[in-house]
Amino acid sequence: MNSKELRIRRLLFDLHISNRYRGYACVYEALLLLEEDEDLLVFISKGLYVDVAVRVGTTPACVERNIRTVKEKAFERNREHFLFSGCEECPSNGEFLGLLMYQLKLWDYQNRKFLRF
Repeated sequence: MNSKELRIRRLLFDLHISNRYRGYACVYEALLLLEEDEDLLVFISKGLYVDVAVRVGTTPACVERNIRTVKEKAFERNREHFLFSGCEECPSNGEFLGLLMYQLKLWDYQNRKFLRF
């Protein structure tokens, strides 16, 4: 397991998203794909969901539903979390994945900043 995978797992753990949800694997794979190509967020239905469905072995509709379930649970449990600060309503799937990507990039930036001598 590389550092990218560990960071994603840590972020999901911090948001109390456990692997007992079917959507855990979908969100995990989506974030791995988005790390490689952020443009997939623009084509979420025709691109990202299809690619995740192939990796997870399900349909794009199931991927969308499973991510939505995980997102709603995370929002419900973590309304006070800084990731959701300013959100009065539950974000869309695309917004949720975008917020997660932003957090991962923020961690990258902070780690690079602290590792420089």
